[in-house]
Amino acid sequence: MIGLMDAANYAYAYGWVSALPQSLGKETYEKLITARSTDELVATLAGTAYSNEIQEGIKKGATSEESLVDISAIEKAITAHYVNICKAVVSALPLGVRDGARSIMMGGWDVMNLKRVIRGVSRGKRGEDIISELGAIGNINETKLSESASGDLRSALEKIKEFGYFVNVNETNLFKIESELDLQLVTLWIRECETVSDLKNTVRMQIDMLNLKSIIRYNISNIDASDFLENAVIGQNLYREILKEINGAGFDAIPDILAKTPYGGTFQESFDDFKKTGSMEKLELQIEKILSGYVIQAQPLSLAFVISYLRRMRIDARNIRVILVCKEHNIQPEEIRDLVVMMQ
Repeated sequence: MIGLMDAANYAYAYGWVSALPQSLGKETYEKLITARSTDELVATLAGTAYSNEIQEGIKKGATSEESLVDISAIEKAITAHYVNICKAVVSALPLGVRDGARSIMMGGWDVMNLKRVIRGVSRGKRGEDIISELGAIGNINETKLSESASGDLRSALEKIKEFGYFVNVNETNLFKIESELDLQLVTLWIRECETVSDLKNTVRMQIDMLNLKSIIRYNISNIDASDFLENAVIGQNLYREILKEINGAGFDAIPDILAKTPYGGTFQESFDDFKKTGSMEKLELQIEKILSGYVIQAQPLSLAFVISYLRRMRIDARNIRVILVCKEHNIQPEEIRDLVVMMQ
């Protein structure tokens, strides 16, 4: 329950969030997915809150007679739009939590980008392609990320160590590397909580999200989760016993276990979708969406609400970029739907 003082502290930020653009709905996504060309897709986006960014991406001198838009420029403009929203929202927070919230957000972006780098290099993707797929840039700038994405996995891990993250440069199991990065991110969040008490509730739910994604990965990959379950930092609602129950259950039973938690019974559709697409990335994004939706409904006028709004807008920006790239490569609507995380 949010106290009256908390509500008063975050009313201004809540007002900011309410006035800012919200995520695109299913109807708009369907129009984007079924657009017959990139030009038609961009025209649809121009009628949304992303209109200004779309105009920035329109080519002034088209190099192709078939297209009047620069997809790469529009992708960058969409990301810039999300970053600008983040800056505006954080600046509206009470002074006492502003720096802590910014640190949490930037640290999250860093780890997310580092994961994309190690996934990309392990698959042999070109460095420029990896960087083009990154989301918002945190404390680690794009030049440094480009350097880490320009070689093999070992060289990427050596660069990541230079950024201040402990990783075993000889490790080849991506899951173990990502779990180590998550643990260091949680350590950062907890350190922020020690000085700013208002961050505790927000951070504990963020930890729930990381723990849930991790234990599901262990479950799907049939990897022994004993060490994780013994040492994991526990969050707000997903206690160690619940994580152990998820780990010991079959994949199909996980939604029913989660239905017994405060996050409710909204996971079944996401798990059914995973069985169809096999995309762990999409399942993880759907988990983020569900937990963020829970916060937005259950804890308005709170810091957790603000962070959850920004997380949902990040998913929105990611969806738009995925659709843009798919349309540019003539991917069929049915395949695009499998990649997009629908927002409400």
